This record gives sequence, C-alpha cells and structure tokens, in this order.
Amino acid sequence: MKKTVGMVLIVVGAAVMIAGIYVALSAFSGLYTGNLTDPLNQPENAEENVKSDMFRGAMIGAAGAPLFITGRIMLRSARRRAARR
Repeated sequence: MKKTVGMVLIVVGAAVMIAGIYVALSAFSGLYTGNLTDPLNQPENAEENVKSDMFRGAMIGAAGAPLFITGRIMLRSARRRAARR
C-alpha cells in the first residue's frame, strides 16, 4: 500500500513540476520568438509580463515538489522494509 501511494505521489508531483516548467518556458520562448520575428514591435513592458508568467510557472512547479519528495520518501521506506524481510 505504501509503495503504491508513494509511486502515485511521485508521478503526480513530477507531472505538476513538468507542467510548471512548460508554463515558464513557453512564456520565455514566446518573448524570444516575438523578438526574432519583429524586434521593433515589442511593447515596452514585454519583459515584465514574461517575468510574471515565468514566476507563475515556477510556483506551479514548486507545488509539485513536496508531492514528489513525499512520494520518494514513502517509496524508499517501503523498499527498506521489504529488504529487511
């Protein structure tokens, strides 16, 4: 049971972290795609908008880290118990 819950927490935590990374990098790549296609048509505060979007993505990813760590600890303790038997 503990092993299954640990695996589920690892998978969910990793998925949330990957989603956060995707949100942050898509905002970052959008800024540079816009700069490469038409550099003079960028608004003045484009970097500030991207900064807030990237921070939002980082916070989404940070929300998955405790789930991932908890699942990893649970899985490790289940494996240690199985090794003792």
